[in-house]
Amino acid sequence: GGTLVDLAHGAGQDSTITGKGAQFVAGKDLTLQAEGDINLLAAKSTSSEHTTSSSSSGAVGVGISFDKDAPKFGIMANASMSRGHVDGNGSQYQLSELNAGGKLNLVSGGNVTLQGIAKGQQVVGDIAGDLKLDSLQDTSTYHSQNQTVSGNVTIGIGAGSGGSASLSQQKMDADYASVQRQSGIQAGDGGFQVKVGGTSTLNGAEIASSDKAVADGKNSLQTGALVLKDIDNHADFTASSVSVTAGTSGVSGMAMAASDHDKSVTRAGVSGGSLTITNNALQEAQTGQTASQAAAGANRNVSSDKDGSGKLANNFNASEVQGLFDAASALSQQVGTFMANKAAEAKAAKEEADKAQKDPNKSEAEKAQLQTAAADAAKWAPGGAYSQILTAVTAGIGGNVANGLAGMAQNAGIAYLQGLGAQEVKKLADQLEKDQNPKVESETVRAVLHAALACAGASASGQSCGAGAAGGAASVALNNALDAIQHTNADKMTAEEKLQRENLVSGLLAGVAAGTGGA
Repeated sequence: GGTLVDLAHGAGQDSTITGKGAQFVAGKDLTLQAEGDINLLAAKSTSSEHTTSSSSSGAVGVGISFDKDAPKFGIMANASMSRGHVDGNGSQYQLSELNAGGKLNLVSGGNVTLQGIAKGQQVVGDIAGDLKLDSLQDTSTYHSQNQTVSGNVTIGIGAGSGGSASLSQQKMDADYASVQRQSGIQAGDGGFQVKVGGTSTLNGAEIASSDKAVADGKNSLQTGALVLKDIDNHADFTASSVSVTAGTSGVSGMAMAASDHDKSVTRAGVSGGSLTITNNALQEAQTGQTASQAAAGANRNVSSDKDGSGKLANNFNASEVQGLFDAASALSQQVGTFMANKAAEAKAAKEEADKAQKDPNKSEAEKAQLQTAAADAAKWAPGGAYSQILTAVTAGIGGNVANGLAGMAQNAGIAYLQGLGAQEVKKLADQLEKDQNPKVESETVRAVLHAALACAGASASGQSCGAGAAGGAASVALNNALDAIQHTNADKMTAEEKLQRENLVSGLLAGVAAGTGGA
């Protein structure tokens, strides 16, 4: 609660004061004085996480069943494999602190290095050598990758044969580095009066006072040379989850992404007041500037009244991202099941309406009623108005699960507008065919326009334009190829066939999205 004095003298330059994560607190005045150096460094702690996992399994079995016609035999085989790894590292710092309720005196016959905060209502420094103030970044890196492959096949004798396979891959990468507390001298209304014989180097640090001290002209820094270096902070993570399933009913896939990117700058500076650089040759050697240029270019917009650290929060949490992926996947599956049921209903309604048209026993009113029911059901089928909304919801779910409901709504809106845009693209390309342009030309235009739509959507949602364009153009190319192979087109397909085609294309494009950075 009183005055604290720490003296190191008697051995000349060997009389030093050294500490890591040191805390000096005085209710009134605090003095640190050494004939040699004063080194008050930060204490560093580290953490790490490293895991690997792998598993594999396989099984073969024979099944026999009897019915009234004949026995049925089946050979069943299944296999699965998974592997993954996690690598994470982190570091944190506990700064040294000098805290005086009144006046803080810092006197050194050598150099002073401070990785921390020197605080007082008034701060007075007399340093014969160099002054080095370092702000430090807490860091964290994380990388994980998990892959799973599974499949099963049944070969039947007297019974049907079938098989299915699935592939999934998930990646997470995070990189974080940010200053948490800015190092430096923080004076109150009494200001700072600091003299440095050598170079004052401020790495993302400050020599600051209250705004009142600036207004009252209480501040002065005299130094041989001045070096100010800003620190760039960043907090980035990207994650992707891709799954593809193939079976007798077709191919389906889903690609999801999560990401967040933030950045800031911890600026070095000296509060307003007198700033004198005394050694022009030393200044030019340090920064290539003259003393007057360095003084004029110094950042003076710092204050002990406000936080200048520019600190970023580390919002990445692998468990939370995994939970978001799981929730998005479950919701997407529910939407997919709903759409499949609606497609089947639309097909049945259309068949019933078509059948009624040929039935002489049906009245015109009954036929019209069935046609209306079929038209209403078709709105839920692929290509229908309601289906476009559900497709947009699915796109919103997988776009960036880290964006929450607002981001999902944005992605869904973009996907819906792209769906409307796709209809206009079809009209334009079809018009080219009517104008007797070659088929290849119309399809080229169609692919280019779809790519432009996808690019616009990707850019609007903050994702990769290249990946969006690749996915858009690839979807056109795949649909064209499948039309040729199956001798059909969208106008000839039933609702169920359209849904199967959508699942097939989305499954194939899931790999495209992952390969081009879209997920």
